[in-house]
Amino acid sequence: MTNSSDPRLGEELGRDLASGTQPLAAMIGFPSDEGVARSNGRTGAAAGPAAIRQALGRLTPDAEAQDAFLRIARRTADLGDIAMTGDLEGDQE
Repeated sequence: MTNSSDPRLGEELGRDLASGTQPLAAMIGFPSDEGVARSNGRTGAAAGPAAIRQALGRLTPDAEAQDAFLRIARRTADLGDIAMTGDLEGDQE
């Protein structure tokens, strides 16, 4: 439950959308390491969407900008992650 004096962005995410309010922003996860692996980079990007959502769950907005942060968070839709098929180019499309 959100404490009004100490809100967490993850708890506020999308809260106003249930009433039919149009979203201001949307999050879509792309949990893939394929592009990084192809270029011999360090893999781990596939865990990024879950890590970002977890971090948002604990993030408290700056007190001076709290109203603006909460207004955006409450109108941000989390559309989940793209279902990866193994075809990087197709998934990106």
